[in-house]
Amino acid sequence: LPNMAGYNTPSPKHTARRVSGRSWRGVGMSAEGLPADTPSNGEVIAAVVGRGGSAASGGPKELLAAFARTGRAADTGGADAALVWKKLDLKPGETGIVTFVLAWHFPCFIDAEKIDLGRMYAHRFASAQDVASHVAANLADVKKKTAAFRDVFYRSTLPNWLMDAINAQFTTLFKSSWWTKDGTFAIWEGLGCCGLQTVDVAYYGSVALIALFPDLAKQAMRLSARHQNPSGRIPHFFPGTFEYPDAYHMIDLMPKFTLMVWRDYLWTGDRAYLNEMWPRVRAAMEHNRALDRNGDFVCDNHGIDQSYDGWEFEGTSSYVGLINAAGFKAAAKMAVLCGEPELAEDYQRLAAIGAASLDRLLWNGEYFDLFYDIATDVRDTCCMSDQVNGQWFADLIELGSLLPDVKIESALKAIYAHNRKGDHLRNGVWPRGGEPDHGGQWTAVWTGTEYMVAAHMVARGLVDEGLSAAKAVYDRYAKDGRTWNHGECGDHYYRPLVALAILYAAQGFHYSAVEGRLTLAPCVEPGNHVSPLITPLAWGEVRYREDAHGARIEIEVMQGRLALRTLETRAFAAGGARVSLGGRRLDASTETLDGTAAISFAEAALGPGDLLVVEPEAGQ
Repeated sequence: LPNMAGYNTPSPKHTARRVSGRSWRGVGMSAEGLPADTPSNGEVIAAVVGRGGSAASGGPKELLAAFARTGRAADTGGADAALVWKKLDLKPGETGIVTFVLAWHFPCFIDAEKIDLGRMYAHRFASAQDVASHVAANLADVKKKTAAFRDVFYRSTLPNWLMDAINAQFTTLFKSSWWTKDGTFAIWEGLGCCGLQTVDVAYYGSVALIALFPDLAKQAMRLSARHQNPSGRIPHFFPGTFEYPDAYHMIDLMPKFTLMVWRDYLWTGDRAYLNEMWPRVRAAMEHNRALDRNGDFVCDNHGIDQSYDGWEFEGTSSYVGLINAAGFKAAAKMAVLCGEPELAEDYQRLAAIGAASLDRLLWNGEYFDLFYDIATDVRDTCCMSDQVNGQWFADLIELGSLLPDVKIESALKAIYAHNRKGDHLRNGVWPRGGEPDHGGQWTAVWTGTEYMVAAHMVARGLVDEGLSAAKAVYDRYAKDGRTWNHGECGDHYYRPLVALAILYAAQGFHYSAVEGRLTLAPCVEPGNHVSPLITPLAWGEVRYREDAHGARIEIEVMQGRLALRTLETRAFAAGGARVSLGGRRLDASTETLDGTAAISFAEAALGPGDLLVVEPEAGQ
C-alpha cells in the first residue's frame, strides 16, 4: 500500500511505524511537517488480521522485489509504502483465508471556500489505529450483516439482473457523499460534478437514501430548508460548499421538496420532522401558487426553468404541471396534520383544478403534449419520457390519481412505443413532427429517468414493458463493464438510485409508518415471490405465495424494528386471514374492498429474527 499522507503536497516527508492491536498487526504511515488544516494530514494503516501476520515498510520496488524472491520482506529504511502478508501451509484440498484491513484517519476536510468542515467519523475514532481495532474486533458481525443484506438480494426470485441493477446503485451512497463533523449530509449530483444535494435530482435518487439511511436523508433535506430564500424558493444545489447554493432558478424544486418531505414523514413516522418542515413547505407552495400567470392553476414555465436545464418550456407543461399538482396534494395532507384545515382545502382545490387544466390543455388523445402557451397559442407536441412523473411520485406515496388512469397508462404506452430507441428511452421524441433541427437534452438519455419510467410502468400494470425498459439500461451498462457506476454529469450519478422504486413496483409495495400499514401485492412472480423488504425502519425479506384462495405472506425482519397493525394484499377468495408472529396467533380481522384485503391485528413489533405469517384461514 502506498503512503497517501501528504498526497497534495510536494515531496512530503513520509514516516512509517509498526502498529498492532489485539488481533492484528501492520504498518501505520503518515508524514511530518504537514499543515494542520490540510486534508492529507493523517494516517493510513495496512494490516493483517490474526496470528502469523507480518509487516514491513520501505520503498515499494524494494519491498516487492524482496517478497518476490523469498516470500517475505524486511524494513528497507524508507516510508513510501507498506507490505503486509501472512504465510499459510495448505495440504491438498485445504482452504485458507487471509483478512487484510485498510484503515485511515484524515479528519480535516476542506470545501471549495477553504473552510475545514471536518469529518463525522472524527467523533467516533481518534486515530487510524482505533479504526483498525474496531474493524478487527467487529469483523465477524460486520461481515455477517453485510452478507445477509447481499444474500437477501441475490436469492430473490425476481430476475437476477434486476436485483443486481438495484443493488449496484448503492455504491453512490458512500462514494459520492459528504458527511461533515457538524452532521450535515449531502450527495453529489455526479461525483465531483455540479453540486451537492441537487434537489431536482435527489427527488428521484433519494428513494433509496430515505429507505436505507433515513436520518441522513432528513439531514440532506434540512440543508436545503436552511437555505430557502425569503420568497419561498428552494435552492438548487451546493457547489462544493455548504455556505451558499448556486441558484434558486427552477420552478419544479418547490413541489419536489414538498413531495419528499411528505414521503419522508409517511415512511418514518417522524412527526417532529414534519412539524419542523411544514413552514418551509407552506412557503414553497405559496411561492408556486403565485407562478400561475394565466389563471389555469398551473405554475407557468418560461424558458429554461426546471430540471431539464437545457430545454426550454413555455406556459403549461406536463412535466412541471403534474409535479406541482402532486405537491399541492401532499401539502394539503400536511396542512391537515399541522392544524390548517382551510389551507388544506385550498391546496386540494389547487391540485384538482391544476390537474384538470393539464388534462384539458395538453391531452392529445394518446399522451400529454410537452407544453402549451395560452398567451401565444404555441404548442409543443413532444412525447416526453418524464411527462407523467408527478403521477409516479403520487402513486409511490398513495396520493391517488391526479389524472384519469386510462390516460396515464396511455401516456406510458406511448412513451414505450415512441421513446424507446434500441437500448434506451430517449428523453423526448416528436411522433407527430416538429422536432428541432439541432440537438438538445431531448435527444439525451438520462438513466435515472429511464428507471423511474420503468418503475411507473410496472406499478401501473405494464409489467413486461417496464422490465424490458429497465433491462435495456442494465445491459447497456453491463456491456461497458460498469453496472455500478452510471455516468451522466460525473460518475456515480445520483438519479439512478431511483432503481429501488422498480423493486417496490414489483412487490406492489406501499408503506406508512404513521399508520403501521404495509401493502404487498406482487405483480412479478406472485406465485413464488421472494424479495428484500426495505423500509426506513427495518429491512428483511418478503416471501409471498399466491393461489386461488389467497396469499401466504411471510415477513422476516433481519435488522431494525418494524411496527405493523395492518397488512394489505389482494383479496382472499372467501373468509378472513390467520395471522401469527413467531408461531403465536394474533387476533385479526379482514375487510375487503375493491379486490384488496386489509388485515388488521394488534400491533406487532418485529425485531431481528421475528417472522410474521399471514395466510388464509384453514379450510378456505
